[in-house]
Amino acid sequence: MKQYIQFLIFVFLFAATLGSFAQAETIRECNAPKGVSYFPNTATSDEWEDDGFSNGFIALTIKDKSEVDIIYRDLTGIHSLRADGVTLDVIGTGEHSLSILAKHNQMVHELYSFDLKNNRLFISQHKLEVLVDKVSSFQSVCK
Repeated sequence: MKQYIQFLIFVFLFAATLGSFAQAETIRECNAPKGVSYFPNTATSDEWEDDGFSNGFIALTIKDKSEVDIIYRDLTGIHSLRADGVTLDVIGTGEHSLSILAKHNQMVHELYSFDLKNNRLFISQHKLEVLVDKVSSFQSVCK
């Protein structure tokens, strides 16, 4: 019974979250990214560690033909970078590619590069002066 109630709560929260993004068009939805990370404050060597999102996704959305957003699911639920207060700037467009810089705060930045032709996403993260400093590089297959 407890699992059933938890499932109903999850379905309700999932539907409510998706409703807030309903006006946006999804350009690409990508599988959970995999890659490597380096933790400069805890590293005992110069080796990078395997890292990634587990059971999540990342989606590129656009609203009103100009406002991009990155929607993602992680262990805590579904989130919108823009709704979370992150500044998103399109910093590059190509024939079939798009790069978006996500500025979380002064020293936390992510670069999302979508290869729309080959359905790939490449992410570079730089998180410094936070609880756990981290530099990462991820890639994902998109639909």
